[in-house]
Amino acid sequence: MKKIETIIFIAVVLVMISIPGVFTNIKSNQTSKMDNRMLQEFPSMNDEEFQKGVELYLSDRVGFRENLITLYQTLCDKVFSKLVYPLYAYGKDGHVMMTHDLTTFQHADVDQNYVENLGEYLKSLEDFCGSMGSEFLFFLCPNKESIYPEYFPDGYFVKEQPNRSDRIAEALTKKKVPFIFPRELFMELKNEELLYNQKYDAAHWNDTGCFYGNREIINYLGRSFPTIGELEKEEFQINEVVQPYLKNSYFRIDERVPDYTLKKTDSAEEPDVFSQIELTAPQLHHQYYRNTENQELPRILIFGDSYFEYVSKFYLNHSFELMSLHSDNMKNAEYYISLFQPDIVIVEFVERVLQVPNAIDDERIAKRFPSGAYEEKIEQGIQIESYNTRGNKFISVHGSFDDLDQKMMLKAVVNEKAYYAKRDGNTFCFTFKREDILENHRIDFYKCYEPEN
Repeated sequence: MKKIETIIFIAVVLVMISIPGVFTNIKSNQTSKMDNRMLQEFPSMNDEEFQKGVELYLSDRVGFRENLITLYQTLCDKVFSKLVYPLYAYGKDGHVMMTHDLTTFQHADVDQNYVENLGEYLKSLEDFCGSMGSEFLFFLCPNKESIYPEYFPDGYFVKEQPNRSDRIAEALTKKKVPFIFPRELFMELKNEELLYNQKYDAAHWNDTGCFYGNREIINYLGRSFPTIGELEKEEFQINEVVQPYLKNSYFRIDERVPDYTLKKTDSAEEPDVFSQIELTAPQLHHQYYRNTENQELPRILIFGDSYFEYVSKFYLNHSFELMSLHSDNMKNAEYYISLFQPDIVIVEFVERVLQVPNAIDDERIAKRFPSGAYEEKIEQGIQIESYNTRGNKFISVHGSFDDLDQKMMLKAVVNEKAYYAKRDGNTFCFTFKREDILENHRIDFYKCYEPEN
């Protein structure tokens, strides 16, 4: 009898183990609603990391994956009071916190050369904007733990010295780079309103924090552009909505969070604009809006990370044109600035992004040259390979030029307007306004570089 029970037990266990494998999702182009991303595809047999690719494929697509993850999270929460989540951990008083950016929180030692390089990059970008007739502003977003350190988990030693953000602010002040870091303002406001949710999307500020941060930006810009007006809460219908789950999971939280909805605007989104342009990071957020009534408002170009993915609503009544791009497009910042010729360029990073090698690397951003960089006209060697006319506003020109150093920028002048290239090694793409090309203006090409000392 005992032997039969053992066999039955083993059979049941084997069946339970086998069921998820039987229901593995093998369809192509599948998405996970929980993770809000595409599932891993089966790797090519020629892939050098084939085994790793298969492991990722199976872990992504095994049957009942989302149910099993949620069950495990719930058990750990109920039994061990532990939050099992890649980004988050439990803090104090029911708050969920990120423990990703400990360098900032602990005031740990940082590479001062990195701080100086960031300052030089932003200064050179400001100079470039000035040469194109645009005003520049850098905005540094605080992490949640910078505003609510009292809720951060215990056990982390904090040094009595300036942290990375303090050092960056000092460097930018010395270089006279316009910037806003609203940490002190937020420390005052948090006594009146919750600026980051207790649990939901703890990696970002909520709509209230977003409102106050962008109000600071618009108030600052109003000094140079009075028509921009003031950002006021009266522009929005402010409600609370219930978020049932922790973001990108089915872990139950049922938290009420603020939701700001613009009551009225004369701006309309024109999604076809960016569909006509060669983007550096087309998979990440990008929006274009035009105000149909007030052309006296400034034209604003924003580069921002995930903190600025949903800020458009705060600018629609304060801009004639609004172009918002993910900061991964900053590798070719001059390409977008010269194309749109905005009145204002805003660059935003959250504190946790500004750590080596995330922000300062060749893939994300590259040093711009101050106005007055040396320019040499290219008389021969430019190869024009194709033209792209996907819409009625722009024409893109693709080509190559072998005599290009990585530190050089490529410029074209047409109809007395300067356009800068989107580069990838020795290949390039220029996007021109259609009216400049249709009038058969001559295109002159230049390579731009910093003169040797």
